[in-house]
Amino acid sequence: MNNTGWISLHRSLLDNDLWTESKFTRAQAWIDLLLLANRKPNTFILRGIEIHIERGQIARSVVSLANRWQWNERTVSNFLKMLNRSKMIQSKTNNVCTIITICKYNTYQNNTEQSTEQNTEQTQSRVQTNNKDNKEDNINNNENPDEFSEIKKELGIPEKPVKGITQEFQNEAIRIIKALDIPPERKSAYFKAVKDYPRNTILSSYSFAIDHPNPEARDKMFFWKLNKIKNGTT
Repeated sequence: MNNTGWISLHRSLLDNDLWTESKFTRAQAWIDLLLLANRKPNTFILRGIEIHIERGQIARSVVSLANRWQWNERTVSNFLKMLNRSKMIQSKTNNVCTIITICKYNTYQNNTEQSTEQNTEQTQSRVQTNNKDNKEDNINNNENPDEFSEIKKELGIPEKPVKGITQEFQNEAIRIIKALDIPPERKSAYFKAVKDYPRNTILSSYSFAIDHPNPEARDKMFFWKLNKIKNGTT
């Protein structure tokens, strides 16, 4: 087989439940890093510290990657060390996160990516609008199998979707509740959040909260970040 050329993988793959439904393989984790890498420079505040990342870089903690890939933290650290040794990435850890630089990032990207970015964003906006309409039309659709039965029993959540929330929204909330170790009495706040806010806002708040070293503060940090984004102060 001639292993030359390349295929396009759209970043919307990250929003597909199939991508994160089970423990990642090492190959999947590598592709995940490629998809997570910023396509343009960006600056943001994390735990009060300004973080600047360039094109082809990712700012994540080992803890957040461990939760995302369903690995333990030691496995993530060893994987990143292997990628460093193989000169696939360069990583540097500071007080709040690990900055991962994808080596030869432009090799993995279409050289017309930047010139088509505006069209892509417009297309994504139309797709998201259509998806929202589809979700509202399928509130009572029970055709998809529920893969969260055990977690629901543990959290005391009914098998059927909470009234007014689609199965997809409920599953998103369950993932976050489980990962952040949120007590059952707080679960309704997360169902409301995933219903009321865009998914990118929810994921940004989750990434911020999961990085906090004190597990008991993650609930508070999630909604603090959510309000910051809502008010345009972050």
